[in-house]
Amino acid sequence: MRELYDQDLQDIVNGAAFLGSGGGGSLAMGNQAVSLITCPVLLKDVEELDGQEWGAVILGLSPADASLPDNLRSSSASPKVLLNKEIFRNLKATQQNPIETLFATFADLEKALQMKNILDRNFSYSLTVEIGTANLLAAMLTANVRKIPIIDADGAGRAVPELSLSTYCWSDIDIYPSTLANIKSEEEEIKALIYAKTYLIMARLTERIIATEEFGSQGFMATYAMHGQTIRDGKPVITGTITKALQIGSILRQAKQQQQDPIQALLHFLNNGCSGNDQNAFLLFQGEIFAVEEENNDRFQSGTLTLKNGHQQVRVSYLNENLIAWRNGKPIAMGPDLICYLTPDGIPLTNADNLKDKKGHELALIGLKAPQELRQDSIVNGFMDLVAFLGYKGKYIPIEQLQK
Repeated sequence: MRELYDQDLQDIVNGAAFLGSGGGGSLAMGNQAVSLITCPVLLKDVEELDGQEWGAVILGLSPADASLPDNLRSSSASPKVLLNKEIFRNLKATQQNPIETLFATFADLEKALQMKNILDRNFSYSLTVEIGTANLLAAMLTANVRKIPIIDADGAGRAVPELSLSTYCWSDIDIYPSTLANIKSEEEEIKALIYAKTYLIMARLTERIIATEEFGSQGFMATYAMHGQTIRDGKPVITGTITKALQIGSILRQAKQQQQDPIQALLHFLNNGCSGNDQNAFLLFQGEIFAVEEENNDRFQSGTLTLKNGHQQVRVSYLNENLIAWRNGKPIAMGPDLICYLTPDGIPLTNADNLKDKKGHELALIGLKAPQELRQDSIVNGFMDLVAFLGYKGKYIPIEQLQK
């Protein structure tokens, strides 16, 4: 187990913003959340977990039907739980503090397990659902306040638009019980405890509860409670992802300090140590931000960013996260592979970082191979449903094939 301090946390925020693949929350949001943390933060490897230590996943969520375009709204057969990346936008609002709701949701799940005699102790760690500045910092804040570690792992190795695109949903880990809480004044506080045997039932119930006017269309969930033996044996997580974010942030910072090219420094790091002749990262394009066409509400962003370099253009289509990049009408990368933004001076950006205001600024588009765990058919099919909405009707083509 290691201790993380201020510089580590700043590096993690920058690395998480990069790995967010255009989503996951803004840099400003991550920095604001870090300001609430009292160092050190404890980071624990999966291999260090005792078999009987328990913890849970904590996340912000929104209802699909209030956020998605019409033809992506869920049917009774495919309910969705969207991951909310904007939930920390007003951390010091006059209403109930969202941070307090976050902690309460985690504690409520702990109590529910204790009441059922499933758990005979308190939670010993927290888990993040994804790597992005919002939900990663939510899990880190929870761990920090409880004085427990966050586990160096997550369910995606990147940010994802919805819970079903994470490895948690396709593991054998029980999803019940799950706890929900809204962000309202104390007089309007709503909490829910859901016992559902499958993800589909849980998602259907969750979607209907949080979509109500009374709930307020956004809140927190604690779910996928599990012990160390389950994590080690069932492998429901992608390991080492917080350390990877830390390393990326550190590489970018050091490149700037040493007056090196951050883009090339990062590409070298991401491709260093690959087995065989495999390549993990690709410079897809570099040019000026030419246009940003967006549609967004309080919970979901969709749009297209266009980069231009001379007569060449690349378009990036996103639904919170970047899901497909095009050049001359042909895809050059698509989810679940990552499509990430980086400025020439080494600042990672997301679609929540007011890119419209940065028109004319130079931006590098870097593509990364998705973790192998995300390339299982069930998760790829979920990504392709979203990519189809953005105009691509073909099959998933891995980034390393598109870049040949």
